[in-house]
Amino acid sequence: MMEKKETKQIIVTSALVLVLLITVSNAVNKSKQRKNNAAIKAAEAKIKSDTKPDENIVLYAQLEEEAKKVRIRRDPFSSMMLLEQEPRTAKLYLKGIIWDKEHPFAIINDDTVSIGDRFADNEVMDIQEQKVILKNSEKTFELTLE
Repeated sequence: MMEKKETKQIIVTSALVLVLLITVSNAVNKSKQRKNNAAIKAAEAKIKSDTKPDENIVLYAQLEEEAKKVRIRRDPFSSMMLLEQEPRTAKLYLKGIIWDKEHPFAIINDDTVSIGDRFADNEVMDIQEQKVILKNSEKTFELTLE
């Protein structure tokens, strides 16, 4: 009878030691995480103090301008997304029209566009059977099939 009691005590003691080890391990990990977070915050504060607010505004404006020039398009024959930079001075060529009264598409400079899409700083206003009407900040103009 004594052996069963001792066995139970050993099992309970082992379980409690295991719980204690897990608790101590979690406390140590949280302490390390707090130290890492404090170091990250200190580094961020140093970076912010090293740059002037005016520099940040200028850098942000420059990044926004560059982001406007970069387009992401999808190759219909591939599952990969392609990152493509807009050419600075793009000539627009209407290569084809996929005509459907409800959902027409146009092929301009090897890109497929539909009504409402933006392409080379132009918005596609309308797609008709033989022409595409585009609008930019200055004017409205047409591209026709040749």
